[in-house]
Amino acid sequence: MKFEQTVWTIGELINVYDSGKINLRPSYQRNLIWTAKAQKQLIDTIKKNQPIPNFILKQNGSDSYEMVDGPQRARTILGYVNLNFPDLNEKYYNDEIKDTFLNYPLSITLITKLSEKESIEAYYSLINSKCC
Repeated sequence: MKFEQTVWTIGELINVYDSGKINLRPSYQRNLIWTAKAQKQLIDTIKKNQPIPNFILKQNGSDSYEMVDGPQRARTILGYVNLNFPDLNEKYYNDEIKDTFLNYPLSITLITKLSEKESIEAYYSLINSKCC
């Protein structure tokens, strides 16, 4: 496997998702299991401009991806943006706050090459095991 580090903004993640170029639910991924509290904590962390864990994507060809690690976080972010940035009191944020959120940097690890012997499912199992 070959790994590359890059940074996308939340806005870039949304553009890739909206263009249909990212699969957030590969067959080996589990269903959405995050609670509302966990989702709120993630959004609050981003709003405070604090770091969140990186995302791991497998690059399929030149411009399509599958989410190996981070789909819960990605779906939480996308859901928040699709609801037009509400806070807990159903108030909505102004454009400046929205722009700040959309420009939040996301650390991305791209898996760019797999040999025939390597399996993305095996890698997914490894990073989700209790060993590390």
